[in-house]
Amino acid sequence: MNNVIPPTLHRRRVTLELTERLCSQKRVQDGINDLLKFSHSQDSEFQRYGRKIIALTEVARSTLTRMGVKLYLFITCSQTLLPLKSAYFKMLILIRHRKYAFPLELDDRVNRLLLPLYTHLAIRYGGVDTARTQLGIKELLVAPNAPAAGKMTCPPAAAILSVTKPNVAEAMPPPDSIAKKRARINRLGEFIKQQPTRESHARKHLVPKQYPAGDPGDNWARPLVPKEYPAANIQSGDNEEPSRSRRVFTRTNAQYFGIFCTGKRPVASARTVCID
Repeated sequence: MNNVIPPTLHRRRVTLELTERLCSQKRVQDGINDLLKFSHSQDSEFQRYGRKIIALTEVARSTLTRMGVKLYLFITCSQTLLPLKSAYFKMLILIRHRKYAFPLELDDRVNRLLLPLYTHLAIRYGGVDTARTQLGIKELLVAPNAPAAGKMTCPPAAAILSVTKPNVAEAMPPPDSIAKKRARINRLGEFIKQQPTRESHARKHLVPKQYPAGDPGDNWARPLVPKEYPAANIQSGDNEEPSRSRRVFTRTNAQYFGIFCTGKRPVASARTVCID
């Protein structure tokens, strides 16, 4: 009869003993089996002890993770740790079936615990999902004709060896396509060689033309100047404008101050610069 009676979690001593077993690597499976006894309980007990049930399940998850158990449905487990992983996923299925009976404030924690059950990744070897099959839980098996999202199928070794190799003759392109490709490459090479010559011609046109300044009759006696800058008429005539007066700038040396002051004012020397 004690095999189906769940632990009395309203007693503090019972809760502490169950927590110690779930923290022990040697007794964690016994603690999970005690939690599985709540499968025969009513919804009112899940409403009353729901917070403690979720907390104890989280303790079991931490212990199994510390032991190296991969709590995923797409990863196989060693035979030594397989009973622990199977018991833990049975507890997750129990929580999923009674999820409606837990208090609403525990929804986030419940969803985090049930996250491994909602994965659709399945790795099949020879058409069999070994990771789910080895747990021996009927609720976790996926129908073979129901494709899962992200499914990876590993073909057997015999199928891999029987794959036909591609024909080399079929993979080689015909000679006509090779000749066309070679001609296209040659035309591209000629075009690249012509680019420096065209650039040199373009640079020659950028140099401005030069024309003689002044009277066309004296072309051989006068220097050539660029077209953009015509030479000024240096010959004086009657219509010559009066030249502007020269501007004179005078710079006076500044006086000296500080620790070198002698009381005498230095003679200011002026520098005169004439600018035409």
